[in-house]
Amino acid sequence: HGSVNVSIQEQVKFGLASTLYPATDLKHVQDQIDGQPRSTLHPATDLTETTVTFYHIIILMIFVISAILNGSLIMAVIYVTKHRRHWKPNQIIITNMLLVNLMIALFYLPVLFYFLEPSEHCSLLCPLLTGLERGLVACSTWTLAWISLDRYLFIVKHVTYKISVTRTKCLIGVLLVWITGVIFAVFSLLLTDYHHTKSGRCICHLTIRYYGIFQLLYSAVYIRLCFILPTTLILVLYGFVIHVAHKRLLNKQKNPF
Repeated sequence: HGSVNVSIQEQVKFGLASTLYPATDLKHVQDQIDGQPRSTLHPATDLTETTVTFYHIIILMIFVISAILNGSLIMAVIYVTKHRRHWKPNQIIITNMLLVNLMIALFYLPVLFYFLEPSEHCSLLCPLLTGLERGLVACSTWTLAWISLDRYLFIVKHVTYKISVTRTKCLIGVLLVWITGVIFAVFSLLLTDYHHTKSGRCICHLTIRYYGIFQLLYSAVYIRLCFILPTTLILVLYGFVIHVAHKRLLNKQKNPF
């Protein structure tokens, strides 16, 4: 009997308890193991006060630097555009990138700062933190992909650039980026679960209900659509840009006039 309890406990630690307790939440399984509270099962995930203080300093530094730099750059773009009386297509994409970075500083970092402290509001903090994280990361990666596509068209397809890239198309692209981010943020809100450490801090994770099917599907789709696909697109497009630039340089060296 003791060996069975130990085996179950180890599986809970590594998120495998769903194989023994289908359609059951992780924290409910933890409560049933030898009558131990959830916090005693995860002592290794707790943080020391020194570590928390260090993280707080880093978060504050990133918050101040990011808020000042991104806010200043957005104001500069708006100022320049105001005098030109119209937005260039690439300015729309770049401003969206700055806006995403600013939102990370203003919304995600404060939640992360409070998240490091012991809290009884894990049911609110964890969905909010993971939702902001997944949504803003999706927006960031796809905005970078749009920027790389814009640079590719400008350098490789320079003759047709003004026809191919318009303000309307850029606005549609930005809208699609935010729709993607909102979709992943909403699913993250619905699928996020939590437990406490010994000191009362929150540990967030995706739910393992229904044999962990939702966790596997969400993670697989998110990684592929928000990391692998945009990263591959960025590398391929900039690879073409480097190839074309190198080819033009060789042609210029051969025919300087």
